[in-house]
Amino acid sequence: MIAERSWYQMSRALKGFQALKTVFKEGDMIRHIYKKNARAGIIDKDGYIVSNDISFTSLSTFAEYHKFNLVGRPIATNGWLECEWRNPDTSWQSTYTKRKV
Repeated sequence: MIAERSWYQMSRALKGFQALKTVFKEGDMIRHIYKKNARAGIIDKDGYIVSNDISFTSLSTFAEYHKFNLVGRPIATNGWLECEWRNPDTSWQSTYTKRKV
């Protein structure tokens, strides 16, 4: 059971990472806002979100880490719905709309 769970979690993380790499490019800025507190990151050359020298493989892990640091406990998060990306032509936009493009 434990092996199955860890395989499932690894599989989810890999799918999130693959989606992240196909939607965003190096240098794109990402942010997550929770209770008026923002955490920002940038997509590196390998497709990871890097924030304060920590690399994240998905928007959800990035957002979950942010919430955990503020609240002190894990909170389920959908990073695609809760995060934003910086569109150089306009301003911050939902990452969910970017994924749909």
